[in-house]
Amino acid sequence: MSEKKSIQHIADNELTHSMAHYLLTIHKLKESKVYARVTDIARELSLTKGSVSTALNNLKKRELVVEDES
Repeated sequence: MSEKKSIQHIADNELTHSMAHYLLTIHKLKESKVYARVTDIARELSLTKGSVSTALNNLKKRELVVEDES
């Protein structure tokens, strides 16, 4: 018999494992460097800058991170 796959939706206030990794990495970088640039986050997580940028935009939409314009 074939299994049916269910689609799960993440609640707006639910934190995924991936989001937690990003937030912890940002916190770690801010503790050591006082800032967390896309390049630094990408290097730390071994991801592309494009992937990090997309993830950060999602975190900004949820108001979990704030971009410093300077």
